[in-house]
Amino acid sequence: MNQKQTYVQTVMEIKEIAVNHHLPEEIPASLDKLASEMESFTVKMPIVGGFNAGKSTLINSFLETELLPVEITPETAIAAEIKYGENKIVAHKQTGETQIFPLEKIKEIDATTFRFIEVYLENEKIRALGDVTLVDMPGFDSGIKEHNKAIFQYLKEGIVFLIVVDSEDGSIKSSVLNFLYELDLYQLNYAVIVNKIDQRTKAEMGKVVDNVKSVVDGISKGVMVETASDRIENGNAGFLKAIQSFQKDDLFKKRFLPELLQFIARVKLNLDVIVRNSDVDTDEITARIHEIEAKIKGLTNKFKQEETQITHRIRNVVKENILSDVQNVLMNESNSLALSAKAGETSFNQKINELVRPVLICSTNQHLELTFSDLVASMSTELLDANQIAQGINVSSQKVGAAIELVQEGLNKLAENAEFMKRFEKIYKVSVGGLAIITGVVAPWVELIIFFLPDILKVLGIGSEERQLEKLKEQVETQIIPQITNKIRGNIEDNLENVKNEFLQKFKQEMEEEMLSLSSALHQSINSKEKKESELAEYLNQLKSDIQRLESIRQNLA
Repeated sequence: MNQKQTYVQTVMEIKEIAVNHHLPEEIPASLDKLASEMESFTVKMPIVGGFNAGKSTLINSFLETELLPVEITPETAIAAEIKYGENKIVAHKQTGETQIFPLEKIKEIDATTFRFIEVYLENEKIRALGDVTLVDMPGFDSGIKEHNKAIFQYLKEGIVFLIVVDSEDGSIKSSVLNFLYELDLYQLNYAVIVNKIDQRTKAEMGKVVDNVKSVVDGISKGVMVETASDRIENGNAGFLKAIQSFQKDDLFKKRFLPELLQFIARVKLNLDVIVRNSDVDTDEITARIHEIEAKIKGLTNKFKQEETQITHRIRNVVKENILSDVQNVLMNESNSLALSAKAGETSFNQKINELVRPVLICSTNQHLELTFSDLVASMSTELLDANQIAQGINVSSQKVGAAIELVQEGLNKLAENAEFMKRFEKIYKVSVGGLAIITGVVAPWVELIIFFLPDILKVLGIGSEERQLEKLKEQVETQIIPQITNKIRGNIEDNLENVKNEFLQKFKQEMEEEMLSLSSALHQSINSKEKKESELAEYLNQLKSDIQRLESIRQNLA
């Protein structure tokens, strides 16, 4: 049994325990969803590089097919996920609709109409890759809009990037280098393939590989650098080695283990509540239920109060901080921007894109995380209070001596369920784990900048005549950079407002579900009292056995 099957089986085991003890329906339903995500999980490997680095040729050679187009214009490039199955192409539109094409129509698929394509092939090389999906990406030098569309999609979906470098370049081009810095910034895995090694002598090739390794080591230690060629025997060995170097089980575990541990902790805590209240008077349990219900009702007012402060911060602090970060990065690179402007409009647009995309993503992550952190801390305290109520930790209602012992026992129980308290990290933590959220927010901002750049350059006259570097640099600093920040100023506030609303709605829903789950466990404690004494003893033994079973599962996973 492989790790995927083991994890899915574990999820079903936890679900069985939750169903057997009549925990809220939301828990088994969420576990079903988690199992489905596990079963459909694949390691996506976007293959990226310069437009002429030979990515498609390399993939075609590896798969022993001539399917992927290699002589296409940059504007027609589109991300292609290569999967095993009956020969066909499934093209995905921005709206979510799909359209089926025969394989021979691949060159006719318009990148401006479709977001990406799935290329299904009855190919044994693909079948052998198993849960690995190779993705042929538009080149770095392709149309910026199409390239950005693909990059934004796979920053949130891609787990491992394979970077193809042309050996003829001698080292790593600046556009590729900037992307490596970007991947390192997001803490994403990647390997580098030096392609077309047949076009250099062995001595020359050794120097090129050494140059590439030196540059890569300067960014991130331990990154694999391999060589490849489609024109020599066994030329794909390095390509395959890079693909296989990433342990699929480790990547699968990294993706799903935290969420699985949170579910174990949540179910275990609910069972603990039932056990701890098994010998408590029904009236007292009812009082605890009323306390938790009062807390749930109070959440609406608490969230309204917090929303006012968050709205103020987003409009007056977050927006301006993001714009300031963009401006600072561009100002620090004004000299290189001037050189790019001198080289022409395309070069300048690409340089702006390379600089703006990562700073917008990272800055937005950072400032939103800070904005939401106070709310999360405050609401986590509310959840802890609800846990303590459900556990019966209430010093004021106990004699002091007995209360100290009871409180300590209850706190120990909560400490054992530390993973439960981490549950909200996946909701609010807008860092690497939040790229799925942030790339969707930032993408239209970058698109807006790229859309208006030609007009900005035309008004300023850049590219219309030979200009001195210092004059260009002055124009970049005093006119272009301020115009770029002003263009996105209005968009930022609307997009961030949407993020805020989605976050608050989701977070409030999660808080209510957690508290309702505790209330449900207390109701189960009351229901258990209706059992005969012998049945109750048996039921409690089963509860304790299942708690131990969950703890054993947790230890085995860890």
